[in-house]
Amino acid sequence: MFLLKEIVHSELLNSTAEDVKQSKNRKDLKQRIITSISKIFPDNPEWEETEPIKKVLSEEFVFSE
Repeated sequence: MFLLKEIVHSELLNSTAEDVKQSKNRKDLKQRIITSISKIFPDNPEWEETEPIKKVLSEEFVFSE
């Protein structure tokens, strides 16, 4: 779990407020998170699903100025 949080935190640090304010940019950010997390899975997993992460859900984004 720590590694997952670290990956998400890293992607968020590399993003701007505009990245999460606009819908298209949020989709791109979520895809970057999926791609980054997918890198920690084995190249030849034992399970059948080749892409175990389908989407990233976010409850809210909090902005501070």
